[in-house]
Amino acid sequence: MNLQQKLNNATCFSSNGEDWSSDMDDLINDFENYTEAGEIVSFFIANKKTFTHADFICNALERAIEDAVDQAYDEVGEVAETYLNKVDTPENEAEFKQLVANFLQEKSGDVNIWQVINTQEVVAIWNGSDLDEYTIDKPDGIEDCDIQNLKHMLGATEGPSMWGYRNHFAAGGEDVNSMERLAKAGLVIKRNNAVTDNLYTATVAGCELLKFNQSMIDYAFDK
Repeated sequence: MNLQQKLNNATCFSSNGEDWSSDMDDLINDFENYTEAGEIVSFFIANKKTFTHADFICNALERAIEDAVDQAYDEVGEVAETYLNKVDTPENEAEFKQLVANFLQEKSGDVNIWQVINTQEVVAIWNGSDLDEYTIDKPDGIEDCDIQNLKHMLGATEGPSMWGYRNHFAAGGEDVNSMERLAKAGLVIKRNNAVTDNLYTATVAGCELLKFNQSMIDYAFDK
């Protein structure tokens, strides 16, 4: 699913995963105010779960009867135990629930709160006025698993603020072949290490393939 499809399917948006809006313009405004053109950004999309008043009404008739009986007991004593004793039925409970829900709908309108579900983090490129697809031009001979390993090596499976926080990959099994393909393409180099014979680090070319900006590259090599 491409970026536009993800945005079209989402019904709420957040730049930080905490503050949500159902209006994507709020997300765009955040980037316009705080983001430079060409910068890699991450944000969150999700779906809204909406509610009706009836969703929050539970045992309304039972509670109303209990309150009424308690008040009656204060007035007339033990004889109040027979008061409303035939009213509390499942059918009446459902009817009363709908009456209360209709009353709340009439007096307050639609429920103005919603729940965030199906949250997904998205990486994109801010072009100065809108969001562009984040894509990687995979070199010949490089497989999808190699790109994933390169991302993992550089912390690029996290949000962009973490990209470059590490720069190493201790390969084993099939990952050795993956690293060798990346090395052949000039995207990683093999390092000597006392712990493992298969330690690799990314090159500047590897960072650039993932569209790291200069500060991310500097972070990756400041180790």
